[in-house]
Amino acid sequence: MADFDEIKNQLVEGDIGDALHELILLSQDSKYESECIIFRSRHISNEKNQRLKIIEQEYYDITKNTIISDTLNLISLLENEAKKQASKKQKDHSVQRVFLGESNPFPKLNLLSNVEFREIKTIFENNSKSFNYEFYFALDIHSFTNSIQHQGFEIIHLTAFSKEEGIYFHDSADQAILIKNNLLNNYISMIDQNVKCFFFNTFISEHLASEISKRNKFVIGFNQLINIQAAIEFAIGFYTALGYHKNYHSAFKIGYQNLISGQYKSEGIKLFAYFDNQKITHNTNV
Repeated sequence: MADFDEIKNQLVEGDIGDALHELILLSQDSKYESECIIFRSRHISNEKNQRLKIIEQEYYDITKNTIISDTLNLISLLENEAKKQASKKQKDHSVQRVFLGESNPFPKLNLLSNVEFREIKTIFENNSKSFNYEFYFALDIHSFTNSIQHQGFEIIHLTAFSKEEGIYFHDSADQAILIKNNLLNNYISMIDQNVKCFFFNTFISEHLASEISKRNKFVIGFNQLINIQAAIEFAIGFYTALGYHKNYHSAFKIGYQNLISGQYKSEGIKLFAYFDNQKITHNTNV
């Protein structure tokens, strides 16, 4: 594990991602840990946005320099608060199994799930001790439920087209079929014993989310159609936080903070989460 001086050198040399990763490890269990994770999420998003040419070079440079400056200030705070300990024992955390599924029965419409899953996969590969994941495509309702029931997933991440009444899946002829909320909830209630978190990366009914959450589940969704890049920004923050062993509540708030820190700030109002039939606020005090 690097020390503070080594992290500063990494920042100066432009190794921002590695520097922030080391800083998160050093700040573990401190009051600044979540802030470090937010900075790393912002950096990942900024790199992604430049790679995909979503932002201009000037905007990229400004954001990068801001992250470096904010990180250096944070290092000063951490140095002042650091205890006189030679090392910290790392906590033993179990690996979380993640189901990453797509249902797109509309050939002429693009969910951009290839972009979304690529970014998430990168986060998982950088945190290989935290995640075990599998991809599923062209989902029908039976393959969706069977995979959940028999594979022991803890996180269900579904990207799909939807409407207020339900979510579209493939039918046996590979055509679109709308699985209405009540039926979908019934299916889920029969097979979700191991699942701790449902992440519907789509527009879903808050009533459906609330009903699922009653079974001690953390449920994330969007109450309006959302820009797919905005949804990816949230996912980057959310999974980055989980990779550093934050709980679902904290990871949700870090994901929200990453979303509103970029150019999709106005989309943040569409994001919601429920746990145990209670709506989670967007309070960024994590």
